[in-house]
Amino acid sequence: MGDWVSWGAGVALMFYGALVMWAYRPTRWTEPDAPGWLQAAIFCGFLAAVGNTAFWQVFGQPAVKLGWLTVAQLRGAGNWLDLLFKGGGALAAYLHLKAMHKSLSDEEQARWSVTEMAFYPNRRLCLRVLARITSRRK
Repeated sequence: MGDWVSWGAGVALMFYGALVMWAYRPTRWTEPDAPGWLQAAIFCGFLAAVGNTAFWQVFGQPAVKLGWLTVAQLRGAGNWLDLLFKGGGALAAYLHLKAMHKSLSDEEQARWSVTEMAFYPNRRLCLRVLARITSRRK
């Protein structure tokens, strides 16, 4: 029963994750501003999550149950694919920090690096600025 619950949750994540990826798909290929970096972060994060779920839950579990693959074969391929899935998640995390960094003034950007944004003292203000910027209609 647990395998079917996991499979169903995977299908739901794939469906809604695909909708989020469509909503945040890259629309231009220029140097992005803060909302553009946030858009890329959301897209990459869901791409990594949907890819991971598609392989391990939605494809992998039935493939083993139906005898198409052994557990060892599934793990062997999955370990290499995890470079993309987990690497995509790490890239998404970096892009989230980059979006926060880009929302700062030029003076503040010069004092803080992208990786230091997790420790930026005014994170709430930074997130409010990003929310205000992204909610503007064009």
